[in-house]
Parts: sequence; C-alpha cells; structure tokens
Amino acid sequence: EAGALMGLAWSYCERNDHAAALEHYERALSILGPLKMERSERIVNGYIGLLYFDLGRLDAARDYLERSIAASRQAGDFRIEGIFEGVRGGVLAAQDCGEHARASFELTDHLLADNPFFAAAIAVHRGHLELAEGRANPEHAAAHRSAAERVIEAARKDGPDGSALVNRSDDARLAVRILERALESG
Repeated sequence: EAGALMGLAWSYCERNDHAAALEHYERALSILGPLKMERSERIVNGYIGLLYFDLGRLDAARDYLERSIAASRQAGDFRIEGIFEGVRGGVLAAQDCGEHARASFELTDHLLADNPFFAAAIAVHRGHLELAEGRANPEHAAAHRSAAERVIEAARKDGPDGSALVNRSDDARLAVRILERALESG
C-alpha cells in the first residue's frame, strides 16, 4: 500500500497536483514508520523535499532533504544520500548559498561516481548554481543563464541509446521543470 501511495504521489507531482502528491506521501509515511521501513521513509522524505523545491518552498525543501540525507548517511545508504544531496545542492543554489551548493554537488559526484544514470539526472540541478552565480555577478548573468539553458538542452538531447535523459528519468524530468521555472522567474 505504501509503495502504491508513493507511486501515486509521484504521478500527482508530475501533473502539478502538489496537494494530492503531498497527501499521498504523508499517507505513505504514516504506513512506513510503524513498519520500520526506514529506507522507504528516507526516500519519501527526500521526495517531499523535491516536491517543496518544485513549489518554491525552499526552507521546507531543505528540511526534508536534510532529514533524508542524514538518515541515509547514518544507514550507509550512499546512493540515496547522493541523490538527495544533489537536490539539496540545487535548493542551496536557489537560496544563493553558492559555496554550500558547490560542496553538495561535489559530495554528490563522489557518492554517485559509480552510478552515471542517477548522477546525470541529479546534475540537472547544477543549473541553479549557474543562475545563482549570475545573480552574484550581474555582468556575467547572461553567460550563466546560457549555461543553465544548456543543462536543460543536454537533458533533452538524445543520448547514445537514442533516448533523451528526460525520457528515461522521472527525476531528471522534474529537475528540468524546476530549472525552467527558475529561468522564467528571473
């Protein structure tokens, strides 16, 4: 039941029905906790953080992401830690915390070094660092904006297997949507 709720939550998130997504994630958490399904709890907390990032609620996003990251680190679940550390890097960049964002992305690179699929999907969030650097250096803002746009283009470009990253990865597709929204807003 919790797995089905998680799947439904993601589906609602992809359709921009954030309220329904959050409701389903919270229902999943209410089932997972008593069952001590800690890995799934870490994943749901991370995805709630991603949902809040999509909503532009950056403080809430950080709270949930940091909860997922800390629990994943403690459990030795480095793949989940790496995934949500990369999302956290995007949130930190959106909050103009460039140094901390770079540190998050460096840690993600290390943690996902043996998983190029997830590393590529999470790398889309680096576009937020480009935008942050453009805000910090207005005279170079156009170049940083172009770099962020290239991140999106790369995610949409067909790879060696003939398929674009956004067609293979839900995480990349949502990351592109969040980055596009950031580009539109400024």
